Amino acid sequence: MSYACKDGYLDPVLEILRWHRDRNHDSCLQSEKGQTALHLAVEFGHPTLVTEILKDSLAPVNTPDRAGWIPLHTAAKRGDVAIINILLEHAVVLDSTTDEGKNALHIAAQYGHAAICELLWERAPDSLRNAKTKGGLLPASLAVKHGHVGAVKILLHHKADPNIMNKKGSTPIFFSAEMGKVKVVIALLKAGAKASSRNNSNTTPLHRAAGNGHADCIKILMEFLPDNNAKAILEVKNSYGSTPL
Repeated sequence: MSYACKDGYLDPVLEILRWHRDRNHDSCLQSEKGQTALHLAVEFGHPTLVTEILKDSLAPVNTPDRAGWIPLHTAAKRGDVAIINILLEHAVVLDSTTDEGKNALHIAAQYGHAAICELLWERAPDSLRNAKTKGGLLPASLAVKHGHVGAVKILLHHKADPNIMNKKGSTPIFFSAEMGKVKVVIALLKAGAKASSRNNSNTTPLHRAAGNGHADCIKILMEFLPDNNAKAILEVKNSYGSTPL
């Protein structure tokens, strides 16, 4: 089955699925990883096969694999707009989450698929937009953490909070400053991220940028510091006794 799905062989796949369905062999319709034929058709990017499987009810649209991934999650990882649109026509559960607590918007943001982020945000309930993973990350936080400026800009455009804190008190700009993602830093600052913010260890984004040698990020962050507070921020000591510079 996996080979036929991989190569997009429409008729053989449908014939195999119908044969098993007619004999109530449901257990035969999932791989060792728990993937259905629909998962595989999505994973290998075959929209026609996806359409035919759903049209003939040969695989449920919301069945998870062993890692909790439904076909929508796989399509979000691939960045496949065409297949996501097909799935959206078949009562897919938008806020379904993986075993890591990630919904489709988290996954699209993590892999930098800006168009998918746009599409899902427009269709999503608030429960999907504002959901956190088991690690406490919002979709925008994942986009920032992985340095995907296009996805970051889309989510910020839709009013994602640039100053949302994780469990350690760090906002998204801490991650982008630490990784030296200048374009992401700029996008966050223009959306209202605070260059002077401090986390639970009294560390600032400047500490993160300086500690990793990102001079461009240091320059941008300093430009956005309040004039009456810039000197004080540069002298802030974190809980490890370090100042930014």
